[in-house]
Amino acid sequence: SECDVLNKKTLNRNEKDTQIHTDIELSALFTFQGGNYIYDGHEETTSYVRTGTNQIRASVIGNTWTEQNTNATYPRLTWNMRDNALDAQGRPAPQVLGTRTTRFLHRGDFLRLRTLQVAYNLPKVVTQKLKLQNVRVYANGQNLWTLTKFPGLDPEMVVLGGNQDRNLNQGFVGGLPLPQVRVWNAGVSVTF
Repeated sequence: SECDVLNKKTLNRNEKDTQIHTDIELSALFTFQGGNYIYDGHEETTSYVRTGTNQIRASVIGNTWTEQNTNATYPRLTWNMRDNALDAQGRPAPQVLGTRTTRFLHRGDFLRLRTLQVAYNLPKVVTQKLKLQNVRVYANGQNLWTLTKFPGLDPEMVVLGGNQDRNLNQGFVGGLPLPQVRVWNAGVSVTF
């Protein structure tokens, strides 16, 4: 939803009681999404040793299951993708391709301040002296704030690729997707 606020003030400038009208504008756009889940494949990949070719989260070090550390956050360190399957003897077995766990499934709800803009229009008395129709000074920002419980970089992800990828991979974070970019702008708009 979009919310615009217009604040007009009248100021007394001198004894002649000349009025100066100032315009201050505040505009905000909030977006939200709810009810969806996101499977964080990047979190999964960086939580296990696998074949030793991937980076591991710093929080994994010293926080994996051992007989002395049974309350660890992460499972036992294993090699060659033997991290979530057991063979008939109860030993870690090679992971079955496509096996997923709810451990990396997170709520994707969020509320985001998409844009915020503050602007000031110079009074007509000033612009007329400068022989201008209007002078507007403004500052705005995009993606300034996000409220979410999603532990990844951004719950609002964009799935790129072909039609099949965009349709089938919605809600799946693979690799390391970049979050929404935060942008700041400021400027002056002059109408002659």
